Amino acid sequence: MPRFLPALLAAAIALPALAVEVRPVALVVTDARGGFVADVRAEEVKVLENGELREVVSFEKDDRPLVAVLVLDTSASATTVFRGQAYGAVSAFVARLPTDARCTLWATGDHPRKIGDLGGDAKAIEKRVSQAFGVGGTNTLLETLVDAAEALGRESGRRRALVAVSGAGAGHTNLAPGEISARVRKPGGRVLGIMYREGATGAGSLMGLDSPRDTSNLSIVGAGDHERILSGLAQSTGGRFESVPTALGVDRILESFAAELGGQYRIRYAAAEGKGPRRIEVRVARPDVRWRVAVDTP
Repeated sequence: MPRFLPALLAAAIALPALAVEVRPVALVVTDARGGFVADVRAEEVKVLENGELREVVSFEKDDRPLVAVLVLDTSASATTVFRGQAYGAVSAFVARLPTDARCTLWATGDHPRKIGDLGGDAKAIEKRVSQAFGVGGTNTLLETLVDAAEALGRESGRRRALVAVSGAGAGHTNLAPGEISARVRKPGGRVLGIMYREGATGAGSLMGLDSPRDTSNLSIVGAGDHERILSGLAQSTGGRFESVPTALGVDRILESFAAELGGQYRIRYAAAEGKGPRRIEVRVARPDVRWRVAVDTP
């Protein structure tokens, strides 16, 4: 055997393994009633990237406490239609959240308005909701989503969720649709939205969504704009969007939102090499459950 061969073998053995990029994914698993399923095991979960099965490096329940914001459409039309149901719906939503959760109420009005934390007994929550509807004015739903999401982004070390309840009335904004979506997604967290169509009013739409309009009217938005942006945010963050014909259906959906916010899982998987878009799919080998991939907040 040549003398240099052992040295070559030793050098080969000493070469470091190629680094594998590990990426995070959040997973929401719910039962038939919409509640969080808290006993999923790692062996029940598979991750596919662009259709290719990838190695699951770690799988764990996300035990970080939840911080949520609840955005209420408090415009004149919403006040007429929803105010009577809002007190009970919001109280039931807060009661169903995890015991260590913190929820803050925002109102839309003529400009985004942070009302305060939703805590304490039913009377304290009713007072906050009354303060929200007392704001009055028009409807800056889209800009309120942005401000509320950016406030969520300052909550490090917590799970995050943005919940919005909107009527089908007109509103206004000075932001373009793409900017709204990007700024709401940036801080991380699931977006869950409800729109009730009772009391709908006609209005134009943002340029580029339905049809171009005069520059002077670009700030006016309609229910179609609110729905497209809310539903798009829900889809891109692993949240949910529901549309109901009347405000009477809001309380049931809000409770189901709170139930699924009871928890989530964190997955770390070995990503494939290369760049470009990555389509992530998760499969859970358990009957009678539903699951969605969600954003994993830092």
